[in-house]
Amino acid sequence: MQSFADDCFDMFCDLTSYDENKIKPAPTPFTDESKESSGVINEAGGKVGELSSISAKCLMKVMYMARLARGDLLRAVGHLSTKITKWTKDCDATLLRVMRYLKSSR
Repeated sequence: MQSFADDCFDMFCDLTSYDENKIKPAPTPFTDESKESSGVINEAGGKVGELSSISAKCLMKVMYMARLARGDLLRAVGHLSTKITKWTKDCDATLLRVMRYLKSSR
């Protein structure tokens, strides 16, 4: 499963053009919900996030892995997958956080 996690992370970096060496690891796949939101935009604002076009592709690949072997990712990816049709900037930040966690826990 480690090679599949590497593939998921590499695909994300390829699609977003992020440098994988500059993405810092995260201790958990969840963002800090005690804060109001990431301060970028709320869902009612209607602004579509930058990663909306690739969100389904990234999330479903990670969800496949989570269902088979990585239960620690299942809740975060499941929650994020409910927002695919109404993707916002906050969802961008959450997807990046999941990928940061995936990088640190492969």
